Amino acid sequence: MKIVFVVPNNYKSVGGMKLPISNHKRCLEMLGNEVIIVEIPYHYSPFSKAWDKIKEDIYKVLQDADCILGYPLNQAYILKKYLIRNYKGYTIAFLADSLRLHEESVRGINKRLKDFMAGFLRWLLYTKKDRFCLCNYDKIIYSSTVDVEFVKSHYNVSKQKILYVPNGTTIPEKAYYSDPNEESITIGMLTDFEPINLKENFYPFIDKIIPALENSGLKFNVLIAGKGADEKMMKRFSQSNRIHYLGYVKDLADFYGGVDVIISTVYKRSGIINRILEAWGYGKLVVGFSRNFETFSDAIEGVHYLSADNCDDFVRILSDVANKKINCKAFGEKARELVKQNYTWTSVTRILMEDLASNRN
Repeated sequence: MKIVFVVPNNYKSVGGMKLPISNHKRCLEMLGNEVIIVEIPYHYSPFSKAWDKIKEDIYKVLQDADCILGYPLNQAYILKKYLIRNYKGYTIAFLADSLRLHEESVRGINKRLKDFMAGFLRWLLYTKKDRFCLCNYDKIIYSSTVDVEFVKSHYNVSKQKILYVPNGTTIPEKAYYSDPNEESITIGMLTDFEPINLKENFYPFIDKIIPALENSGLKFNVLIAGKGADEKMMKRFSQSNRIHYLGYVKDLADFYGGVDVIISTVYKRSGIINRILEAWGYGKLVVGFSRNFETFSDAIEGVHYLSADNCDDFVRILSDVANKKINCKAFGEKARELVKQNYTWTSVTRILMEDLASNRN
């Protein structure tokens, strides 16, 4: 089977795109398919002659293709609206998450009117593009059950048109289970330092949770991994002797092997949080906002993870970890087994492959 993926031309530099695209491609090829990646600019311009060449190139690779996928929303919208309007083959919009849901779920943190209005305008645009894709593609793929249910309840769309394909993760051969030191626990946080991710993911941790832990008297250290901290952020890190910034970590085993628990403080409800899957694969206990685990319908609170929705929750749970009232290794073992069963790249790509095979031209 010949499958064409149309993706942004910067996808390799964005982890949230590179992971699913490269791994689905690899696994589909392992199953005997030919997969062609076509990169296009993120934004469409009707005045640029370059798009005529892009359209010509896409139709060349489509001549004997069985299916074409647009990933993510913006590329799916451009592809169907401007580039393959008359294409009669099987088409998939691999949206991954609902950006409309994203905007609705983070609306509460936009305190300034300027930010609120910018979010509202994005919401209007995403809603328009969502509707277009839902009406014009044969199949829509989401990586989260939360997004699937949201789309079903907010748009007039048949459930047969929506396919749930979660992201997978690469599971290391060795597990890095935790046995916290009685003197101090080590808390891990992975992040990048893009402004939107700082506001939606990182600031809740550094602005609220760390001060609450300090005030509680808990003995702890924090390891922060992720490239891109600027001078202002580095100065902020230096003001606490508990925070240790690692920057980009080439070997994640070094990071996961050095922490007792991973923290997830992501405001959005849309999509799947790759860092949780990754941490589970390494055998780590993850403590985070309850909304961060919503899409993992096969994961059980108190068995695979622990949810904390305010500072008091985080202080209580992490204090229990330090006092060995919580068995980190038991959580890590259950979480790692769950990932092995349901979230390898091979297993999730098979869901996509089964749909492609059943709808082959």
